[in-house]
Amino acid sequence: MLLGYFIQRQILEATGNEDRGVRRSRFYVLREAVSPAVLVEGAFLTNVREERNVHRPEYQQQLAQGIAQGILNYLSATLRAQLEDTL
Repeated sequence: MLLGYFIQRQILEATGNEDRGVRRSRFYVLREAVSPAVLVEGAFLTNVREERNVHRPEYQQQLAQGIAQGILNYLSATLRAQLEDTL
């Protein structure tokens, strides 16, 4: 959930999308993952505006940057917590 939170927050910042929240799910690919895992819904193709956005390279870049920054923020937070535990 923490990884999803960090990614969601950064995607919202990068794209200005509506916050639909982070949800838990028991999908096989998430349940059986050996490391933290998330599924990102970048757009709903049934929404005309979102469908248009997902085809734009600028939007794709914004999504990618949001995901990447969210992962980096997650790593930073978890490493910081691990360091604090060892002190």
